[in-house]
Amino acid sequence: MSRPVLLVAGGSRGIGAAIAKLAGASGYDVAVNYNSNAKAASGVVDAVKAAGARAIAIQGDMGREADIERVFAEPTSSAR
Repeated sequence: MSRPVLLVAGGSRGIGAAIAKLAGASGYDVAVNYNSNAKAASGVVDAVKAAGARAIAIQGDMGREADIERVFAEPTSSAR
């Protein structure tokens, strides 16, 4: 059975990172959106995976329409 996938915009730090980690521990696979800090996003992805969920980091500025469309078009099936 597939797990629900949660996209967390701004998920690489602060409240977004906490939400992503909690979601991973609560039965969700997580797509972590970040704007510029790939290292922080990678750390959140690692924490989500350590909780037993699948996760992926997706770069994109949520203030730019083209980035929003690209982030939502990213296949979440690549989350490992």
